[in-house]
Amino acid sequence: MIAEYKISLNNNKLSNYDSLLKKFRNWKQFQRDIKLTSLLESKRVQYDLEDIVNLPGYLGINRLSVLFYIRSMSFIINGDSIDELKITIESYSNDTRELGDIKQHMIDDEVKFFYIDN
Repeated sequence: MIAEYKISLNNNKLSNYDSLLKKFRNWKQFQRDIKLTSLLESKRVQYDLEDIVNLPGYLGINRLSVLFYIRSMSFIINGDSIDELKITIESYSNDTRELGDIKQHMIDDEVKFFYIDN
């Protein structure tokens, strides 16, 4: 099943996602474009990362089992601040209501992975 989730943010910055996003081709170029656009135009920018392959999400923080894969991420960015983040997941569950809330796990100000908090 494929579903979209809005992720709760706590003053997240674009730089918090570097460890995840640097894995994807063209990330550095997109990062430069985002910064330049937000500086020159002083407005919010939407950045969609759609070519994600096998970025796993976990059930609980213990990372014992992969329960879903992230297929796309959509950021609303204002400068370096993330105003909104939506992720599209592919789940092995037929009922996404079973999943609970999807949250991000941060270590040293970097998002390392997403997990289900149920």
